[in-house]
Amino acid sequence: MEENEKITALLNNFDVEKENIYKKVIPTVQELIVEQLRPDEKDLLKWKTSSRGRFDFRDYLNSRSCKNFSEVHLDALWRYYLGNVNVQRSKLIIEQYKLLNKRNENCAHCSSIENLQVDHKIPLVKGGLDTIENLQFLCGTCNLEKHGRYDYKELII
Repeated sequence: MEENEKITALLNNFDVEKENIYKKVIPTVQELIVEQLRPDEKDLLKWKTSSRGRFDFRDYLNSRSCKNFSEVHLDALWRYYLGNVNVQRSKLIIEQYKLLNKRNENCAHCSSIENLQVDHKIPLVKGGLDTIENLQFLCGTCNLEKHGRYDYKELII
């Protein structure tokens, strides 16, 4: 039995809300994997100062994974590992997102329409960008649960 089948089988043994478990477990698993994939400082420094460094970094990650990383996720990991994270939120970008999504205002996790807040799918502190594509609406409760962690519905790894 594969590992993910074991997890599903385990959860099927109990009368529990699987979605709530996934919300808590998947971000933690992603963070653990991201740390396990972290290149050593010597390689990071070599890649940072090389014109091919970003490509070598991509090759390194792809050699340690069965999946090919999207450019968005690859860039986020590159910024995170190098410590080049932006923690400044742009009020203008947030207002643009709200205007563009005026008709689709519900929580991306639970579909609530109450107490909506704009959240970064890939947190800024994890290398995410302050762009409209990286934003989503979350209700206050879901945003508080996610706080600074990877989104369980937007897998970075």
